[in-house]
Amino acid sequence: MSQHRATPYFGIAALLYLFQLLYNYFGHGVTSVFLSYAWVIAFASGLLLLVFNKLTPRAVTRFGFISFNTGIAALIFWSILTGILSIAGSDSPYLVVYLYIALISFISSGFNFLKHLHI
Repeated sequence: MSQHRATPYFGIAALLYLFQLLYNYFGHGVTSVFLSYAWVIAFASGLLLLVFNKLTPRAVTRFGFISFNTGIAALIFWSILTGILSIAGSDSPYLVVYLYIALISFISSGFNFLKHLHI
């Protein structure tokens, strides 16, 4: 995996940061921690991919990368929706599905990474 796969995460983090700024601006002073820091998930994921690329460049397979992306997308959607619903003063029992999807995707990606790790 080359380093260029990690750079879109930083662009997504910048877009999420701008999104939360606009949402907080028009939110009449009501904010949510989940919405305010959703960009950190994408930024930290980009850093994590850069570190894994430096340490073990051959261990990240296509399936592992797609599974990792699915987990990150599920976490970001969970964070944004939780933030929006908490600002609205509401809640949904279905938000936990995003966490389950993220957990299953990260476990799958981790097993795939360990399977292809050549030490």
